Amino acid sequence: MMKNKVKIIVGILSLGLIFGGCKNENSKENPSSDPTIAYSNKNSNKSNEEKNKKSDVDKKDQGKVVDGSINSEILKQNWKYKVYLPNGYDEKSDEKYPVLYMLHGFGGNSSSILEKSNTKDMLDKIMKDKENKMIVVFADGFSSFFVDSDYDKKMESAIKEELIKEIDGKYKTDANKTKRAIGGFSVGGYGAASLSLRNPDLFSKALLISPTLWDKLDEDSLIRRNYMAFSDGKQMWSDEIYKEKFPSNFINENTKDINFYIRASEGDSKINIEDVEKFNKDLEKSEINTQFKKDGKEFDHDWDYWNKITEESYMWVLEKFNK
Repeated sequence: MMKNKVKIIVGILSLGLIFGGCKNENSKENPSSDPTIAYSNKNSNKSNEEKNKKSDVDKKDQGKVVDGSINSEILKQNWKYKVYLPNGYDEKSDEKYPVLYMLHGFGGNSSSILEKSNTKDMLDKIMKDKENKMIVVFADGFSSFFVDSDYDKKMESAIKEELIKEIDGKYKTDANKTKRAIGGFSVGGYGAASLSLRNPDLFSKALLISPTLWDKLDEDSLIRRNYMAFSDGKQMWSDEIYKEKFPSNFINENTKDINFYIRASEGDSKINIEDVEKFNKDLEKSEINTQFKKDGKEFDHDWDYWNKITEESYMWVLEKFNK
């Protein structure tokens, strides 16, 4: 009964937040107050202009984006995803492609990264003259934090047991873990950290862009009242469960072969840079190969910043695949 009531409240409040925007919530003192932070920002119009501009890549060198869905038994619903296939992808060839799974942020879905940025153009550009290319998958993560919850979706299980199986079965992928990476923006960055460290047998590379790796979520954060990923059944957000599931807890001998690339900014109004630095130090202490780039105070938690750094970030993944 408690579970059903909480879900109804979540649905009502989430709709109001998504459509209501986030006025006056963008302060450094309250870095995590808005569940729609990754998709409600002052630079969304500029990002759309960049996305809609004419591609810098000739049509003959462009890849394509295709839609897909899974009738998920784990999620108990139809689950949508999109797949970027690079130029030259041929079902009839013997070539196998590495795969990057990209996870969206708060309020997003399988279309968000492609719609809010010029991601397709970036991927076309970095793979234009490359002999070895990669497939990129964009899956709907709902409001799950990409973890398994007893009171919300079991998103980690769905990705491990259904999505990867679907992509490896449907497309010409190299199923070796050395050819599989996971990345994300904002809470998707949290998800990429969690999934990679919890599943070193599946992922060898992790790309974290402005990851919401809070040491502790602010007491007045709206997220506490609107997301059930870390619920204990009595309260929407349990600090104890959040702490138990924090990605750093899963660092061990088996995770030493994972390569991390982390980007975050000092001007981020949603996640304190110190929290990201602390996570990076946890990786370094365990001798995990990590490349951390800290950008300046002029960059916030928005697509204007991300569009400046994402092409370079995708390039890092592609180069790691080709080593």
